[in-house]
Amino acid sequence: MRYIYSWDTGGVFINDWVTARGTPTKSQTYRCILTDSCSLHSDTAFVKVKVSPPLKLIMPKDTTICKGNSVTLSIHISGGTGDTTSYKYTWDTSGSIIANTKNITTYPPYTTRFRCIVNDGCSSPDTGFVNVFIHPLYISFRDTTVCKGEKVTLKIVGHGGDSNYLFTLRPGNFHADSVTLVADSTIYFDILLEDKCSIIGNEAHLNLTVLPKPNNILNISPKEMEIGSGDIHFTALNTDADSFLWLFGDSASGKGMNQSHSYQTDGTFSPQLVSTINMVAAIPQMVK
Repeated sequence: MRYIYSWDTGGVFINDWVTARGTPTKSQTYRCILTDSCSLHSDTAFVKVKVSPPLKLIMPKDTTICKGNSVTLSIHISGGTGDTTSYKYTWDTSGSIIANTKNITTYPPYTTRFRCIVNDGCSSPDTGFVNVFIHPLYISFRDTTVCKGEKVTLKIVGHGGDSNYLFTLRPGNFHADSVTLVADSTIYFDILLEDKCSIIGNEAHLNLTVLPKPNNILNISPKEMEIGSGDIHFTALNTDADSFLWLFGDSASGKGMNQSHSYQTDGTFSPQLVSTINMVAAIPQMVK
């Protein structure tokens, strides 16, 4: 006895084999009509094939956090088999797996791109990405050089974070973004910048370099002389200076630790010595 099969779906003929094969793209019902060469009647059967929609991974939006804070990344899934117990998750950053759970809480030390892959064992896996940006907290300032005894204002500027800054400057335990002082020697300050958002502050070091001023010590010999009888000798005795400028009081000048000068007119003159260390000048010393 010969059986005759007729498969169709929605009135569209498929084949006349015992087994109907196909790759349905949506859920649909298949009908099979069975006849033979003897019976006057046929029999009909139906089978429903459910096709799950594609697996869709919905990632959270990119977010920005402060340095040292945590962030929770939560995903949502649509499509697939709908059987949440079959889902498998893989979270990674730069290829390094960090978790196999649906949602993660992490403490990224710097701006990081996270990838999540979800698989339900039936549909093709879906992949999504999310960026977590770190709002860095940092300080800008300028190392300063001044002369000994000079008043100076040190200015510190905070950047990033939530802008609610707390400055700490040590030594001195100053809590302000500017400090005015008179320094007698070089100081190395430690700066700490904190805010209400970042768990980890930012540290830096500021150098206040104080240059010493030379002490003018000079000798003039002789201190009195008749015109035309010879030179007067000028000697700088402060050996800590690196340059010397003599102003002889008659519009003439000379450079060097030792100078000789002859005055061409009668009178009382007030020679001066200006000496410097690293371009820092001492108070001019005058001798009458």
